[in-house]
Parts: sequence; structure tokens; C-alpha cells
Amino acid sequence: MKIFMKTTVIVLAFLLAFSPLAGGALSQIALAADDFIESPVIPITPGSGETQGLSYAFDDEKMTATVIDYVGEEEAIVIPATVADGEKVYTVTAVGSAAFSAITSATAVVLPATVKTIEVYAFDACHALTDVWFEGDKAAFVQINIADGNDALINADIHYDACLASEGPDFFHAYDDHQDAECNNCGKMRAVAEDFLAGDVNGSEGVDIDDAIYLLFHINFSDAYPVNQTVDFDASGAVDLYDVFYLLYHINFPDRYPLA
Repeated sequence: MKIFMKTTVIVLAFLLAFSPLAGGALSQIALAADDFIESPVIPITPGSGETQGLSYAFDDEKMTATVIDYVGEEEAIVIPATVADGEKVYTVTAVGSAAFSAITSATAVVLPATVKTIEVYAFDACHALTDVWFEGDKAAFVQINIADGNDALINADIHYDACLASEGPDFFHAYDDHQDAECNNCGKMRAVAEDFLAGDVNGSEGVDIDDAIYLLFHINFSDAYPVNQTVDFDASGAVDLYDVFYLLYHINFPDRYPLA
């Protein structure tokens, strides 16, 4: 009981601090370019290739590729998850500095879930860009290191769980969520993420008070604090402060307050 009272007091303190903010102006907050971490310099060994207008630099040690340039006028730019250079196959993990700078024809960009870094000004002055189709889920997209000068990419409409088998620029193929393995349109199968632990909303591999606090931040700053599961724990049809309380009760009384 003492533990329950202590954790309840802590969460109540956070609720009192954030309750004037919940559901108000914070719902309009969007991350600015300065909020993203500038990407580190990626070591590249000599060697480059070009496929479908995209040029790459290859890292033979890590077997990764960085998109370094684009020559074309397609409405949809499709960045593949892998690229071959002779008999070698590289995983595309980065978009290099100014790779797509001032490409005014592109209205859509397709990103594979393998991309982890987007360097400075990679999508600078892409004024026609309106849609980004991302193979992974929202939590994975937020983890991409997006450097400064990519406002066109950040401000576009982000579509998650996209099926990369579709044809652009209108990518209507998609999976229901990051746990769905079959595309709704073409039936393409994909590997899915491992099952998550119910209540472990911050991905720490355990359910504790940090998850209740994380959920509170998610309610107010959903883009900065993404969750990996449905968090309507009290099944009310809405994600709100009552779900924070329910998760807190579950931590202390798991049998009386189960999570689906």
C-alpha cells in the first residue's frame, strides 16, 4: 500500500503539472527541424553506383549504402531497402547531404524502414513534396536522425506501414499496423516486429511507473513520445488521463486491472 501511495503521489504531481496543457494548445505542437539530431558523418569506402536515377556510396565494411544523388523527374521517388553493386548487396541506411535538394518534380517520397539517417539539406527546397510513404511504423520514423534543412520532408504528410510494392505517386497499398504481415491491396507478405509487452509503452522491456509517466507525455506530445501499442487501457474509446491512472493501477494491482 505504501508503494501504491508513493507512485500515485508522483503521477498526481505530473498530472497537476500537465493537466492545464492536455488537449489544448499542445495538440497543435509540431517538431521543428532544430528538434532533430544532426546526423553523424558516415564512413564511406570508395565506390559508388547508380540505379534508377539514384546514386549511392557504399560502405564495404558495414555493407550499407547511402543515397548521394538523384537525377530524374519522377513524381514519386522510391528509395529501395537494398541495392546491388555487382554481386554485393547493400542495405540502404542513409540519405546523404543535398541528395534530393531542389528536386521540384517530386510530390512523394518512399522510404524503407532500413533508413536510419537523413543528412543535412537532403530534401532542401523540395517545394512540391506533399507525401512521405514510410515502410515502418510511427515509432520507427521518429527514431530516424533527421538533420537540419529537411523541412519539406518533416512538414509533408507521413503515411506509415506503407507497402513498397505499390506504384507511385499515390501509394494506396498499406498494412493495417506494424503487427500486420499482409498488404491490404496486393497481399505482399513482410516480416513483422516482435510482440510487445502490454503496458511497456516506452519499450524498456518492463512495466513500471516510468511507463505511466511516458504515457502522460505521449498524451501531450504524441510526436515526440510515440507508443508501440494501443494505449486505451480502460477501453473508453479515447486515450486520456484515465488511461494513465489505469496503467498505474495495473502496476500495483495487475490481477484487478489487467491489460489486453
